Amino acid sequence: MSFFFASLSFILPWQALLVWGALCVLCVLFTYKIGIYIIKWQILDVPNARSHHQHVTPTSGGLAIFGGISFMAIAFMVLLVVMPSLFSPAIFSKNTPFALTGFFGIFGLYTITAILGLCDDIRPLPVIGKLVSLLLIASSLVYILGAPQAISLSFNSYTSFVWIFPTWFALFLALFWGLLSMNSVNFMDGANGLMGSVMAIAFFGFFVISLLTNAPYSALLASSMGAGILGFLPHNAQREARLFCGDVGALSLGFMYAALSLLWMKETSLPVFHAIYIAPLLILPFLGDVGLTLCRRLMQKKTLWNAHNEHLYQKLIQAGLSHKNVTHLYSAFSILMAVLLSLVLYSSFLPLSLFFLLSTVFCISLYTRGVVWCKARSPEN
Repeated sequence: MSFFFASLSFILPWQALLVWGALCVLCVLFTYKIGIYIIKWQILDVPNARSHHQHVTPTSGGLAIFGGISFMAIAFMVLLVVMPSLFSPAIFSKNTPFALTGFFGIFGLYTITAILGLCDDIRPLPVIGKLVSLLLIASSLVYILGAPQAISLSFNSYTSFVWIFPTWFALFLALFWGLLSMNSVNFMDGANGLMGSVMAIAFFGFFVISLLTNAPYSALLASSMGAGILGFLPHNAQREARLFCGDVGALSLGFMYAALSLLWMKETSLPVFHAIYIAPLLILPFLGDVGLTLCRRLMQKKTLWNAHNEHLYQKLIQAGLSHKNVTHLYSAFSILMAVLLSLVLYSSFLPLSLFFLLSTVFCISLYTRGVVWCKARSPEN
């Protein structure tokens, strides 16, 4: 614990942490208040055959999160003008591999992603057009932040093997990660509180890891995103949600998670060939559900891009679990991953590549057991 606080005070002065903490509290309150107004706007989600709710519900609550994050961005810029020494030298040291142009670039793409999601909430966009738009957004993000260059494939402490990516593969991997992050978060936004809870845990997990690995920019961004989601959750994480996040929230949160992970890999003191494992591990419950569900549909020779309700979380609800119970299950898995990952980084008792492999096997096991359990409780049986 003492090491944690020592690392924390090393990358950010305590005065900056107090000010930023107060801003995060204001962000939570501000986001919650905006959510109240969005409920009155009556952008509605009408239940269909794939829905797990029965009543027409206001959607596009992600605008509240966007408002909260905008507040944090404006506050950050004002602090840089009014109190330029508050975050220095941690933020603006000569060695910081990030500039304000990158900050504006990320926020600009975040805004574009939110607008795209809002348009889809108001009137569903063509699948191809939406995919092309997301690809352009992901490409722009990679242009701003770059791509990971290597990965460690060592599964013990005695051997070291690092694969250096060819340039084309590094770019492809970063583009794929951007698309995967946005779509996975969007696909998993179908149960009350599920997406928001897991993503809040992931962002706050990234906040802790950023502090442990000397990444101040990433710590500020991760805490801002987590605070915005906390302000939205009271409207959504209920037995009958008052407000859905919508594509405006799910797509933009997925984008910001991809942006945070690429920024952190650019900034962290952890070698990049280890750092590449961190982001997937923190949202492994989502990636596992999406990836394994697509594999099941592929084996069943079903069209992958058609809308469906075959994700594990959807099957659990169909099998009789409440939205609350499903959210608790996925949140518990997310917390477990964040805690174990922090311990692995702190103690280095296990190579990250081996931890990633073991976590993936564990996720596949949980998914398989979940599918079997749901099938046993199916009315057909």
